[in-house]
Amino acid sequence: MIVLDMEMTGIDHQKCSIISIGAVEFEHPENKFYGECHIWEGAEIFDEALKINGFTRTQLASQQKSHKQLIEEFLAWVKPIKNKTIAGQSLWMDIAFLKVALARLNIPWEFGHRYVDSHALAYEHFARAGKLILKKEGTSDINLDKILEFLGIKVRRNTHNALEDAQLTAEVLSRFIYGKNLLEKYK
Repeated sequence: MIVLDMEMTGIDHQKCSIISIGAVEFEHPENKFYGECHIWEGAEIFDEALKINGFTRTQLASQQKSHKQLIEEFLAWVKPIKNKTIAGQSLWMDIAFLKVALARLNIPWEFGHRYVDSHALAYEHFARAGKLILKKEGTSDINLDKILEFLGIKVRRNTHNALEDAQLTAEVLSRFIYGKNLLEKYK
C-alpha cells in the first residue's frame, strides 16, 4: 500500500492547492517520498490551513518546485511500487485533491477506487473499547491525534507535516491490522 498524506492551502479541492505530499510504502516503510511545491496560479490560501500545516505565505511563494513537478515526482516514486492501493487517515480529502491535481495536468487516475482508511479501522477499535468519540452533532471525532493517543504514541508536533503524518498513519495501520509495531522510531 501507499500510505499518503498531503498538506493543502485549504479544504476546497477545486479552489485550493496541494503544497506538500508525504508517502510511505507500507510493505517497505524505508521507501518514502516527500516533496513541497509552490501553489498553482490563482489557488486560494486560507490562514487556518496554514496554522495547521505550519507553512507561511512567504514559504509558499519561495518554493522552487512547481505543482506539476511535485505531482510528476510523486508518480515516478509510485511507479515501481507493486501494491498501489492508497491508504491514509480520513483519506477522502487527499484523494479529492490528488484527483483534481491529476485532472488539471491531464494525467489519468491509475490508483483504483478502493482505499484503506485508518479512520474506519480506528472507529471499530474505539467502538469495541467503549471509547467512541462523537462531536456534538453526532459525527465521528476520531482524528489522527486521538488515534495516536489511543495507541500510546506521543510524537506529534503542533503543526502537521505530510511525511510525518504518512509515517504515523502507516504505524497506526500496522498496529490495527497486524497488531505490531512498524517503524522503529514509534516503538
